[in-house]
Amino acid sequence: MKLIKSLIKLSLFGFIFILIIGFLVSKKSKNNESLTRQENIEPQSNIKKDSNTTQTNENTEITVSSSQLSKEYDENTIAADEKYKDKRFKITGKVVSINTDFSDTPYLVLSSGNDFFTSPQFSFESEHKSELSKVKKGMKITLSCIGAGDIVKTPMNKECFIVKK
Repeated sequence: MKLIKSLIKLSLFGFIFILIIGFLVSKKSKNNESLTRQENIEPQSNIKKDSNTTQTNENTEITVSSSQLSKEYDENTIAADEKYKDKRFKITGKVVSINTDFSDTPYLVLSSGNDFFTSPQFSFESEHKSELSKVKKGMKITLSCIGAGDIVKTPMNKECFIVKK
């Protein structure tokens, strides 16, 4: 019985992984425009929205924790998409996994505070590989990313770069 449960979990993980990779590849080919670091990382005064989220005055860049992002997608995907999808935001969290997909695109998984399957994923352009090679599991990190919606309640993000380690 334990073996069957393990096989089911492994199959589910594989299926989700394939969906995620397909999603990232299709989005990457549709959207060739990439924002540069200078366009979005400017000093701004912050207005508090709640204990885990801040929004800047002039720029609509939001700052959120990885566990809060995961919670928002779990509670209401539509509301979370309206808030994050196709918008640049900063996210802080603990690194759970450092990977590349089948097309050698690097991505990080940050802790959701819950199970691994709902932990948000963050893809990077290949030019960031050397910087990502210095990232370690367990490290607290701040990223700037564009929201890409979710796949089966897993928040997906693209065009990320490291703001602070």
